[in-house]
Amino acid sequence: MKKEYVYDAFISYRHTDLDIAVAKKLHRVLENYRIPRSIAKQTGIKKINRVFRDQEELPASGNLSENIQTALKNSRYLIVVCSPNTPMSKWCCQEIETFRSLHGNDRILSILIVGEPDDSFPHVLRFHNVVEQKPDGTYTETEKEVEPLAADIRGKDLNDMWKKLKVEKLRLLAPMLGVTFDDLKQRHREQFIKNIVGITLASSLFFAAFGGFSLFQSNVIAAQSLQLQRSNEEISQKNIELENINQKLKAQIEETYRQQKVAEANEKEAIEQRQKAEKQATIADRNAKMANEQTKIAREQRDQSQLNESAYLATLSKERFRNGDWVGAIKFALKGLPQNVLTPEKPYSEEADGALLGALYSDDKKRAIFDYPSETKEFSSNNKWVLTIDNLRNAYVSNVMNGEEILSWGNVYKAQFSPDGTKLLIVHWVEDGDWYKDLTRVVNIENGEEILNLNQDYTINSNPIAKYDPSGLRILTANKDGEVNLWDAQQGSKLLSFKHTSKEGLIAAEFSTDGKKILTISKSGIGKLWDSKYGKELHEFNLINSVCDSYNKACLNSPPDFIFNNNKIIMLNMSHETANVLDFFTGKLLYKLDGNAKFSSFDFEKDGDKILTTFPDGFPTLWDGQTGTRLKSFYSKGDIACISPDGKMVLKQCGKTGKFEILDAETEVVLMELDGDITSAKFNSDGSKFITSTKRTTTLWDFDKLKYTKRLNVQNGKFTSCQFISDGKRILTTTSDGMAEFWDVESSKKVIQMDFGKGTDILVNKSGNRIITKSKNGTVSSWDVNSGQEISKVQLKNAKGSILAISHDDGKIATEEKDNSISIWDMESGEKISELRGHFYGVITAEFSPNGQDIISGSYDNTARIWDVKTGEQLAKIEHRNDVRLVSYTQDGSIVLTKDFSKLRFWDAKTGKPLEEKTNLYNTNIYDHFRFGENKIASISDGHTLHIWDLTNDKELFTLNLQVVEAGESPGAIVGFSPDYKSVVTSGSQIWSLENGKQLSRIDNLDFISYSPSSSEILMYTKDRKSIIFVDLNVNRNIQNALDQLNVENLIPN
Repeated sequence: MKKEYVYDAFISYRHTDLDIAVAKKLHRVLENYRIPRSIAKQTGIKKINRVFRDQEELPASGNLSENIQTALKNSRYLIVVCSPNTPMSKWCCQEIETFRSLHGNDRILSILIVGEPDDSFPHVLRFHNVVEQKPDGTYTETEKEVEPLAADIRGKDLNDMWKKLKVEKLRLLAPMLGVTFDDLKQRHREQFIKNIVGITLASSLFFAAFGGFSLFQSNVIAAQSLQLQRSNEEISQKNIELENINQKLKAQIEETYRQQKVAEANEKEAIEQRQKAEKQATIADRNAKMANEQTKIAREQRDQSQLNESAYLATLSKERFRNGDWVGAIKFALKGLPQNVLTPEKPYSEEADGALLGALYSDDKKRAIFDYPSETKEFSSNNKWVLTIDNLRNAYVSNVMNGEEILSWGNVYKAQFSPDGTKLLIVHWVEDGDWYKDLTRVVNIENGEEILNLNQDYTINSNPIAKYDPSGLRILTANKDGEVNLWDAQQGSKLLSFKHTSKEGLIAAEFSTDGKKILTISKSGIGKLWDSKYGKELHEFNLINSVCDSYNKACLNSPPDFIFNNNKIIMLNMSHETANVLDFFTGKLLYKLDGNAKFSSFDFEKDGDKILTTFPDGFPTLWDGQTGTRLKSFYSKGDIACISPDGKMVLKQCGKTGKFEILDAETEVVLMELDGDITSAKFNSDGSKFITSTKRTTTLWDFDKLKYTKRLNVQNGKFTSCQFISDGKRILTTTSDGMAEFWDVESSKKVIQMDFGKGTDILVNKSGNRIITKSKNGTVSSWDVNSGQEISKVQLKNAKGSILAISHDDGKIATEEKDNSISIWDMESGEKISELRGHFYGVITAEFSPNGQDIISGSYDNTARIWDVKTGEQLAKIEHRNDVRLVSYTQDGSIVLTKDFSKLRFWDAKTGKPLEEKTNLYNTNIYDHFRFGENKIASISDGHTLHIWDLTNDKELFTLNLQVVEAGESPGAIVGFSPDYKSVVTSGSQIWSLENGKQLSRIDNLDFISYSPSSSEILMYTKDRKSIIFVDLNVNRNIQNALDQLNVENLIPN
């Protein structure tokens, strides 16, 4: 008996966009197909019956659902939609296997939509198991490759694919109808010809009917022509009547023309009178213009006088700036500009404006760029001058404010500023006949004139030494032969001389910090301490023996390196892997710095309390200068580094990027970032400027300390939360040990401290004017954020869980319980309102609806659930594939948002039904999400494109390309928006402008917390959460306030 099938075909496809579109189209084509009469008569099949297409995604279980298996069993043929995605589909392969087991291989058809056959046909289609008989009579089952019967509709787009489907559908229908493809195609062609013949016959009949209709219309037209003739005769009669009327009108027009002539004569007379009056007015206007011209000339003379005055003030400003007086330069430039922009009392001066901009911004932190590399860099103590010595031994002294070269000197060994910064001590060589000699001179920096020539006629390469004592009143000179002289720094007279006798020669000489002692060291490591007043030898010691006797002999051939700082001697061994720190006066070993690698450089805090060292391809390390204790190693590698005199900043190379960074020495916050292949660097005495060298140039920089304005430090534990309260005037922080602390933003001082104890929940309500706390025993209190006073207290009965959410009116709270349920509590009575049961894993987050009637929760059980607060009834269950970590209501409460690790979804808040169009829109266009006020969503896609969407009408409001600095960098995910929507913070603490897409700043080693309400500052945690840093986004905001208080008049000469 022939089996009856429910479906003629079962369409198997993968649930991707293209596969779904083809499956839908094929479904309609097959069910709407009209079988040619000849084929229907031959096969007895009059139409294609139902075709099964699964419209839902298969469940996450490992087996086909029961309805799928039933459909496969009741289907005559299986049609597989094949693309490169199909072989990877577990469910498509299971459907093929199931159908083969039920109906065999002959009824499996396929349609190729994209890709190559070998990539698109599943293995079960291309290979069949065949039973073969061996020569010995046994049977074996082998896998044999076959060519699947397939239709090919691959095309450049969907329209092209649909065109091909019109023919290729016959390949699928032929076996289903029991005929060959060529036979079915021929029958279609015959049917097409019959249709053409029928259309032609119908057209002929139409034209014959049209001819008869035309004859009828001709008779109608003749009758209408006769009627038209009669109408023309009536019109002629009416024309005669109109002619009579025209004669009467002509007479009336002639009378009107006569009257018009009279009126024109009257008008001409009036015009002549008006012209006479205008001539008189012209004379009056000429007199007024002459008066205005005289006034204009007087005003121009006044403006020119004021412009001359502004130009003079601009000149004074530039002169002050060149001399290093930054404040004076700004004062003079401001005096040359109008004080009131809206109603200016003097004309605008470009010269004064340029002088002001030059003083304020000075080439984007670069004071000057010198076209030579420098091996030596030193700032004068008054911070007015900088000394550089290039690799050709040319010395230059330049103005710190503008980089202007003051003086230069050639053939320089060494140079040193006097302690007061007004003179320069130079040791150089000069030609002396056929040979050279070394000379020591002192020059005035202001005019370059020579003050002293100490007549040190040492032979060249004598390793001359010349140094000021700390007071600047004496100069020490020495050479490798051991001759030591002490000179009067004012008169140039020799005060005393002595000799350090040594076979190996002298390699170092240094004053003590008080200038009372002089230490000389020979190449063999013998140190001698001298009285600097009388030249008397006080003490002799062997520095080599103080460290290690075992390499004494080796050091004779290769002497150690010595570095002096704050009455200490740092002596490096031959490998530079150990730095021995010795006492200046006794030579005794104080401690060792063991870097476990070769030391590259040393730099010191002003008082020597901190020592900064670097290593080749290693981490810069900070040491205690008194004890030798390692204080810290910096986070990133860097071969080059220096420390500011106050020890608070470090300028170092970043091993990751190759750039140079100025870091906060304690937190490693990046304060400034420099480009270029920098080889060395040094700070000035107050840390406001620094100088760097590359292989080709030397650059003098400004450093603005205003960027990081304030800092909050925790006493115990770590900060756990931080937010602005009281309209941005205060900050509330909580710590891991249960402290709540209120800070005044303006002074960054702690004004209130409250100890709630560990384990206490501390939250701020929606309006930001109350703190809600819950202790371990279930006591819930409300506190005023301004006074810190307790407003209300209630005891929750048997409340053991932490607070999940606070309602918008502060009347209810939700707590999580150990059995994965949620309890809703009344804040006035302390009574439990309802219990929400349904989650079978822990609850992660929750939020009340704006009206407080519903609440939505997210859980580790991969669901979000909407509940009725009053009854505890579950209103909707929302399925996700991962933990639900974000739940939220829109401002009007009509839509809820849920998000797991990857997908953001939208739901109707009343019915819990999915809003698929909205979900598809945002998950197609959004890479990562951040929700902020006014029903908006922001995202970053393609690694650099910022989008802002309006959730109300699903329109994209704003698109901006964030300009990454280097290839391969990415802004990352959005973590915060400024309240004025002018900047955005992305992961990695990158701050971007929403006006032009440029990166405003990148703050490494800090984690974003929030913007201030004014958008002018950002709060950020240090990595250890021990401190909170205020980052000022408007660095120069205080400049004008300071200048307003300056008295400019007192500075201007008469």
